[in-house]
Amino acid sequence: MKLLRNTICFLLCLLLTGAPALPALAVEAEDAEDAAIVGEEPPLPEEEEPYLTMDEEEIRAMVEEYMEAHGVKSDRFSMAFCYTDTGESWSYNGDWFFMGASLYKLSLMMGLAEKVHNGELQQTDSIYGWDISYIEKRALTFSDNNVAERMIGYFGTFRDYRLMQARFAGYTEDQLPYEYFTGNVFSANFMLGVLKELYFNQEKYPNLMECLYEANPGEYFRLSLDGEYAVAQKYGGGNGYLHTAGIIYTPVPILLVVMTYRVPYAQQVIADMGKMMADYAVTMDQRTRDHYEELERQAEAERRAEEEARLAAEAEERARIEAEEAQRRAEEEAEKARLEALAEAEKAQKAAEAAREAVPLGIVLTSVTALTAAAGVGWIISLVLKRKRTQEQDR
Repeated sequence: MKLLRNTICFLLCLLLTGAPALPALAVEAEDAEDAAIVGEEPPLPEEEEPYLTMDEEEIRAMVEEYMEAHGVKSDRFSMAFCYTDTGESWSYNGDWFFMGASLYKLSLMMGLAEKVHNGELQQTDSIYGWDISYIEKRALTFSDNNVAERMIGYFGTFRDYRLMQARFAGYTEDQLPYEYFTGNVFSANFMLGVLKELYFNQEKYPNLMECLYEANPGEYFRLSLDGEYAVAQKYGGGNGYLHTAGIIYTPVPILLVVMTYRVPYAQQVIADMGKMMADYAVTMDQRTRDHYEELERQAEAERRAEEEARLAAEAEERARIEAEEAQRRAEEEAEKARLEALAEAEKAQKAAEAAREAVPLGIVLTSVTALTAAAGVGWIISLVLKRKRTQEQDR
């Protein structure tokens, strides 16, 4: 308790006297464990950059060749394209704003679907006497003007509605022309931004996608692609304008916007652009596959080279160990032979010494034996002579 009072008094003194605050504890996070201690997340591994296959000059040449062949004037045509695998995008007159006709209905219905996704509405809720599913189908599948125009006011003022659409396209207010807030104008790049939001966040717009799949069979992009690829599209037309924005489900889906003004046979031009860009996307798919197959071949070659180098290094190490072992065994055998030779030499030396010591003793023994034998013979002769003299005396 006393310690607590002293601590409080110390802090009050600091505050009253204007003394500098205590320095913060500086902890340098050297690894992920330390980072967790100080509340910092360790850096994430860098993601591999996608392989970019789009050739903008190639696309431009292809499109301009078509335009020249079909009499499409450059100031009456605009398009924007996105390859969804990498997000690469390209446009032709992409920032020109045209009267958008019914293209507005796509981002309008996205605003409604977003409210359902966020829980502000239910799909079965009724607005102006229509349930939401009915509104979406009428506006997108059948491009019903009465339903769509009525819904504009649901989002507040006209400016509120236009800002909502700009948000879906990824545009800010200062990126848009004055006419955008006073009329119904869009650019190909603007509509491409809307399609990107729709495609990359499809979970927010499930019913919209179904409506777009059903729209305009045999027309616009589906005029050239029905039976080959699925298409989710929204068209807009009137007063000489004809446009289409859609998702074409090539093996790697593409997003495409084509906008025209007083272009002869405009729907066929739109269909041809859809077919042309779908075919180009397939070549991009092949380029991507070729690229990653080549990377895999290179990686496999590197793996084989590394494996061969590893095996060579292991073989070299085994040879070194075997050579060292052979040398060790040779040295051991040489040492063993040397020791055996030393032992034999020592044994021979001892035998020689023993032989030298044995020679005088032999001579002595021989002499003793000879003397002993001589003494025995003399004794016997002496005994015989003595016995003979005794016999003579007795006679």
